[in-house]
Amino acid sequence: MESGDVKAVKSVKVGQAKGASRANEVRKAKTKGVIFFLRCLNARAETSEFLRYYHFKHLPYDYRLKLVRDFDDLPHFNDRFFEMMNSYRAMKIMQILGMNVNRGHLSYFSGHPYGNTKVEQNHQECEFMLSMIRENKKVYKKMLNRFIEAFVYDLKLGWNVDDKTEK
Repeated sequence: MESGDVKAVKSVKVGQAKGASRANEVRKAKTKGVIFFLRCLNARAETSEFLRYYHFKHLPYDYRLKLVRDFDDLPHFNDRFFEMMNSYRAMKIMQILGMNVNRGHLSYFSGHPYGNTKVEQNHQECEFMLSMIRENKKVYKKMLNRFIEAFVYDLKLGWNVDDKTEK
Protein backbone atom coordinates (compact mmCIF):
# COMPACT_ATOMS: atom_id res chain seq x y z
CA MET A 1 0.00 0.00 0.00
CA GLU A 2 1.36 3.40 -0.95
CA SER A 3 1.43 6.40 1.33
CA GLY A 4 -1.06 8.20 -0.95
CA ASP A 5 -3.61 5.44 -0.31
CA VAL A 6 -3.20 5.82 3.45
CA LYS A 7 -3.86 9.58 3.23
CA ALA A 8 -7.00 8.94 1.18
CA VAL A 9 -8.32 6.45 3.75
CA LYS A 10 -7.56 8.85 6.62
CA SER A 11 -9.34 11.74 4.89
CA VAL A 12 -12.43 9.57 4.27
CA LYS A 13 -12.49 8.54 7.95
CA VAL A 14 -12.06 12.15 9.05
CA GLY A 15 -14.91 13.18 6.75
CA GLN A 16 -17.15 10.42 8.11
CA ALA A 17 -16.36 11.39 11.69
CA LYS A 18 -17.09 15.04 10.94
CA GLY A 19 -20.39 14.08 9.30
CA ALA A 20 -21.38 11.91 12.26
CA SER A 21 -20.53 14.62 14.78
CA ARG A 22 -22.50 17.17 12.77
CA ALA A 23 -25.51 14.83 12.68
CA ASN A 24 -25.28 14.58 16.47
CA GLU A 25 -25.05 18.37 16.72
CA VAL A 26 -28.21 18.71 14.60
CA ARG A 27 -30.07 16.32 16.92
CA LYS A 28 -28.90 18.34 19.93
CA ALA A 29 -30.01 21.58 18.25
CA LYS A 30 -33.46 20.11 17.61
CA THR A 31 -33.77 19.10 21.25
CA LYS A 32 -32.66 22.57 22.35
CA GLY A 33 -35.34 24.04 20.09
CA VAL A 34 -38.04 21.91 21.73
CA ILE A 35 -36.90 22.74 25.27
CA PHE A 36 -36.58 26.41 24.44
CA PHE A 37 -40.10 26.44 22.96
CA LEU A 38 -41.45 24.96 26.18
CA ARG A 39 -39.48 27.48 28.25
CA CYS A 40 -40.96 30.33 26.24
CA LEU A 41 -44.48 28.94 26.74
CA ASN A 42 -43.75 28.90 30.44
CA ALA A 43 -42.48 32.49 30.70
CA ARG A 44 -43.75 34.47 27.73
CA ALA A 45 -42.89 37.81 29.31
CA GLU A 46 -39.18 37.11 28.77
CA THR A 47 -39.47 35.66 25.27
CA SER A 48 -38.09 38.60 23.33
CA GLU A 49 -35.09 38.91 25.64
CA PHE A 50 -34.33 35.20 25.27
CA LEU A 51 -34.61 35.26 21.50
CA ARG A 52 -32.57 38.39 21.02
CA TYR A 53 -29.61 37.76 23.26
CA TYR A 54 -29.43 34.39 24.89
CA HIS A 55 -29.22 31.48 22.46
CA PHE A 56 -28.66 32.46 18.88
CA LYS A 57 -25.14 33.45 17.93
CA HIS A 58 -25.36 33.54 14.14
CA LEU A 59 -29.00 34.21 13.21
CA PRO A 60 -29.66 37.59 11.62
CA TYR A 61 -31.49 40.06 13.85
CA ASP A 62 -34.47 40.33 11.46
CA TYR A 63 -34.95 36.56 11.53
CA ARG A 64 -34.96 36.54 15.34
CA LEU A 65 -37.30 39.53 15.54
CA LYS A 66 -39.81 37.88 13.18
CA LEU A 67 -39.73 34.74 15.31
CA VAL A 68 -40.41 36.80 18.45
CA ARG A 69 -43.31 38.65 16.86
CA ASP A 70 -44.86 35.48 15.50
CA PHE A 71 -44.52 33.79 18.88
CA ASP A 72 -46.21 36.75 20.56
CA ASP A 73 -49.18 36.26 18.20
CA LEU A 74 -49.91 32.84 19.73
CA PRO A 75 -53.05 32.66 21.87
CA HIS A 76 -52.23 34.21 25.23
CA PHE A 77 -52.62 32.10 28.32
CA ASN A 78 -49.59 32.77 30.44
CA ASP A 79 -51.38 34.97 32.93
CA ARG A 80 -52.88 31.75 34.32
CA PHE A 81 -49.94 29.48 33.56
CA PHE A 82 -46.93 31.71 34.18
CA GLU A 83 -44.02 29.63 35.51
CA MET A 84 -46.26 26.64 36.16
CA MET A 85 -44.54 24.21 33.75
CA ASN A 86 -43.37 20.89 35.06
CA SER A 87 -42.08 17.79 33.29
CA TYR A 88 -45.53 16.15 33.21
CA ARG A 89 -47.13 19.18 31.53
CA ALA A 90 -44.23 19.51 29.13
CA MET A 91 -44.65 15.85 28.11
CA LYS A 92 -48.40 16.32 27.61
CA ILE A 93 -47.80 19.36 25.40
CA MET A 94 -45.32 17.44 23.28
CA GLN A 95 -47.80 14.53 22.96
CA ILE A 96 -50.51 16.92 21.75
CA LEU A 97 -48.11 18.37 19.20
CA GLY A 98 -47.08 14.90 18.04
CA MET A 99 -43.46 15.07 19.18
CA ASN A 100 -41.55 12.34 20.94
CA VAL A 101 -39.18 13.78 23.51
CA ASN A 102 -36.92 11.88 25.85
CA ARG A 103 -38.21 12.27 29.41
CA GLY A 104 -34.67 12.96 30.56
CA HIS A 105 -34.65 16.21 28.58
CA LEU A 106 -37.91 17.29 30.22
CA SER A 107 -36.48 16.82 33.70
CA TYR A 108 -35.18 20.34 33.09
CA PHE A 109 -38.66 21.50 34.17
CA SER A 110 -38.71 19.61 37.45
CA GLY A 111 -35.42 20.37 39.16
CA HIS A 112 -33.69 23.31 40.71
CA PRO A 113 -32.50 25.93 39.63
CA TYR A 114 -35.05 26.28 36.80
CA GLY A 115 -37.92 24.12 37.95
CA ASN A 116 -40.12 25.36 40.72
CA THR A 117 -40.30 22.44 43.13
CA LYS A 118 -43.38 23.99 44.72
CA VAL A 119 -45.43 24.07 41.50
CA GLU A 120 -48.96 23.18 42.41
CA GLN A 121 -50.49 20.27 40.58
CA ASN A 122 -53.67 22.21 39.79
CA HIS A 123 -55.71 20.02 37.47
CA GLN A 124 -57.86 22.91 36.22
CA GLU A 125 -54.85 25.00 35.25
CA CYS A 126 -53.25 22.07 33.48
CA GLU A 127 -56.44 21.25 31.55
CA PHE A 128 -56.86 24.90 30.57
CA MET A 129 -53.33 25.02 29.16
CA LEU A 130 -53.67 21.72 27.33
CA SER A 131 -57.09 22.67 25.90
CA MET A 132 -55.65 25.93 24.52
CA ILE A 133 -52.94 23.99 22.76
CA ARG A 134 -55.38 21.33 21.50
CA GLU A 135 -57.69 24.02 20.06
CA ASN A 136 -54.79 25.71 18.28
CA LYS A 137 -52.70 22.63 17.57
CA LYS A 138 -51.68 23.62 14.03
CA VAL A 139 -50.48 27.06 15.12
CA TYR A 140 -48.44 25.71 18.03
CA LYS A 141 -47.01 22.85 15.95
CA LYS A 142 -45.94 25.31 13.27
CA MET A 143 -44.30 27.56 15.86
CA LEU A 144 -42.53 24.59 17.47
CA ASN A 145 -41.15 23.61 14.07
CA ARG A 146 -39.96 27.18 13.51
CA PHE A 147 -38.09 27.11 16.83
CA ILE A 148 -36.44 23.83 15.85
CA GLU A 149 -35.55 25.20 12.41
CA ALA A 150 -34.10 28.35 13.99
CA PHE A 151 -31.77 26.35 16.23
CA VAL A 152 -30.65 24.14 13.33
CA TYR A 153 -30.21 27.15 11.03
CA ASP A 154 -28.12 28.94 13.67
CA LEU A 155 -25.96 25.83 14.03
CA LYS A 156 -25.43 25.58 10.26
CA LEU A 157 -24.55 29.25 10.01
CA GLY A 158 -21.93 28.60 12.69
CA TRP A 159 -20.55 25.72 10.64
CA ASN A 160 -20.22 28.01 7.61
CA VAL A 161 -18.21 30.46 9.70
CA ASP A 162 -16.02 27.63 11.03
CA ASP A 163 -15.48 26.15 7.56
CA LYS A 164 -14.41 29.53 6.20
CA THR A 165 -11.89 30.01 9.00
CA GLU A 166 -10.41 26.53 8.41
CA LYS A 167 -9.62 27.30 4.77
